[in-house]
Amino acid sequence: MLSTYKEMRIININEILYCESSNNYTTFYLTDDSELVVSKSLNNYNHILSNYGFYRIHSSILVNMKYIKSYVKGRGGYVIMENGTELDVSIRKKNRFLQLLEENMLGVC
Repeated sequence: MLSTYKEMRIININEILYCESSNNYTTFYLTDDSELVVSKSLNNYNHILSNYGFYRIHSSILVNMKYIKSYVKGRGGYVIMENGTELDVSIRKKNRFLQLLEENMLGVC
């Protein structure tokens, strides 16, 4: 359940592409191209969603690993989500992210 300033929405975890932090607010980007802004920090959601296939690729970005279309190599590199959004991967998070990405791919094959 996500509480915005207008409503309380029940969201299926599979509907979340990624979350982005901005100060004490978190924006949820959903598979239907809608966005929800909630007045809680990304840290609150990181603890919950990490158990459901989400990984924090950057201090301000938490992605649903199943919606990553590709990873573009670079110093930290970036991911391209299924909706075409490009999101930077921090250098500090890169190695663990690539390890998780490989594990996810092995689980799909």
